[in-house]
Amino acid sequence: MPERVVGSRPRLGVAVRVRVTALASLVVAVSLFAGAWLFLRAMHNSRVAEIDRDARVRANAVIETVKVGLAHTPLPSARDSSLMVQVINSSGTVAASTANVMDMNDPFVNPVRYPVATSGARVWSAVVDHARVRLCGKAVMTGDARSVVYVATPLTDLDDSIAAFRRQLLRISPLVLAGTAAALYLVVGRALRPVDVLRQEVEAIEPKDLHRRVTVPRVDDEVGRLARTMNALLDRLQAASDGQARFLSDASHELRTPLAVTRTRLEVGLRHADTTDWPATATAVLEQSRRMERLVSELLTLVRSDRGLVAPSIDVDLEDLVRSAVADARATNPRSVIDLSHLLAGRVHGDPDQLRRVVANLIDNALRHAHSMVAVSLTPPSNGRVRLVVDDDGPGISPEHRERVFQRFTRLDDSRARTSGGAGLGLAIVAELVLAHHGTVRVDEAPSGGARFIVELPEAP
Repeated sequence: MPERVVGSRPRLGVAVRVRVTALASLVVAVSLFAGAWLFLRAMHNSRVAEIDRDARVRANAVIETVKVGLAHTPLPSARDSSLMVQVINSSGTVAASTANVMDMNDPFVNPVRYPVATSGARVWSAVVDHARVRLCGKAVMTGDARSVVYVATPLTDLDDSIAAFRRQLLRISPLVLAGTAAALYLVVGRALRPVDVLRQEVEAIEPKDLHRRVTVPRVDDEVGRLARTMNALLDRLQAASDGQARFLSDASHELRTPLAVTRTRLEVGLRHADTTDWPATATAVLEQSRRMERLVSELLTLVRSDRGLVAPSIDVDLEDLVRSAVADARATNPRSVIDLSHLLAGRVHGDPDQLRRVVANLIDNALRHAHSMVAVSLTPPSNGRVRLVVDDDGPGISPEHRERVFQRFTRLDDSRARTSGGAGLGLAIVAELVLAHHGTVRVDEAPSGGARFIVELPEAP
């Protein structure tokens, strides 16, 4: 049987170990860079918040000097000497500034473009003298005059520290990723090693070695469950192989007897052609041919059942089918006594030929073992099931053998010898066909002490 391949054609695949390592490394890389970006962002925001807080404090201090009329250049330096302060009067010119911006005659920003309300401070980022700064503007009223205090904090140190961290990250990240990938490759390889061992054990099992089993790890994980599943599959394969071997052996054995009888009768007849009773020989050979034909037909039925080849289903009147099968049995054996007094109506859904085979095999089996009479009954549907019962007054079947009778090539006693009975396939065919019709069959004890076969089939919708 060809391999089952998902897709139109098999593709050259990458080893699971490599794929898992690559995927995990990609996740680590994305997480690393995302984490670094978030960290840099948080560090930048935290530092900017600290800068804004210091700028507000410095602006408030300068405003106090403006209120008392002491805001003159140069303004007192703050603890952070990098802070740049300007006081802009109502005419838009620089009224005072710190020493580090005394040479700057223009305001940091255009007050018209970036207005500052009197009620509170305004902070934003800007570019002053080609450098990024963080500006804090706050207005103050002194009489009728309005002044604005601007505090500019350079962001050069912050930008330099973030750039240095970014460069360091770019240098370290490849090493971290390489180490992570190597560790993942080793860990995944170690994790997949039991799977590879399992694959090698399964690959080493030949058709003649189906009794072998793979080693089940002591740990109950995915690999352990896979090993137990493989052993269960091997159990089923071995059972199927053993069953097929027994089936072929039994079939060959059953066919060999009529072939040997036919050949012997013909060889004896040809050796003594003048004295041979050819009509009797022909009758004997014809009987053996019929026996082989019946056996081959039964074997074909079982093979089709094994392959799940069930014919299309239709509504079947089981009462008519039983009466027809009984009529055929009486025609073959006119002295047979078959009681149909309890045969009522019943309709099922299935293949009429296969259901007729079920009834015929049960009647034939009952007639072969009955002492004087066979009874066939059919009860109306109950709980959605139609019940067919075939009783005989023969020796019956002991409880310990009631499951075996449905196995192929099973004979329980001398009454089913090859000369008087069948090949042991009739009841096996019954079990297979009933199961294919979603029904059940079992053996019980008849009121007369013989065997009772009970078949239950789903009622036709």
